[in-house]
Amino acid sequence: MAEVDLKKISNLTFEGILIHKNGIAIDFNLPFLKLFGYKREELLGKNIPQLIAPKKYHKAIYKSIKNNYSQPFEIEGIKKNGSVFPLKVEVKEIQSEDNKNLRVASFRDVTQRVEAEKALLTSEEKYKKLSNLTFEGVLIHDNGIAVDFNLSFLKLFGYKREELLGKNMPQLITPKKHH
Repeated sequence: MAEVDLKKISNLTFEGILIHKNGIAIDFNLPFLKLFGYKREELLGKNIPQLIAPKKYHKAIYKSIKNNYSQPFEIEGIKKNGSVFPLKVEVKEIQSEDNKNLRVASFRDVTQRVEAEKALLTSEEKYKKLSNLTFEGVLIHDNGIAVDFNLSFLKLFGYKREELLGKNMPQLITPKKHH
């Protein structure tokens, strides 16, 4: 009964779960099948890295299996329809009832996070270009500590970039009082 409940629970998760021995599929949950677009019978007993990862990752994947690597890592995945997407993978070794060392791997599509990071970088690059086009000095700080600035700010105060990053700006650019 507990095994059936565990199977139901694993099918409710958002992550695809694969149980394998040396890359050969022993079992998986429904989200795994949905994630990659396969049917159960198409993957059972198959060499999973060959089917779901681009060839450029195969050597590293087999090395991690051989060395029981268990840290999370990111690669690209390939769906049955050939589309490629960013994928986060976490793997743990488990002991089975018949003492065969098996590995359980969880797979998460990280497309949204990767796209958000790209958009953030793009908007950051646009900000830098725009701020460097103005003659006004622009300073971005966190409680007075310099985080970023444009070229005009550097010229205005006569500093180099590395001299200001992480420095307390009010102390540096405020005129000192004479006694």
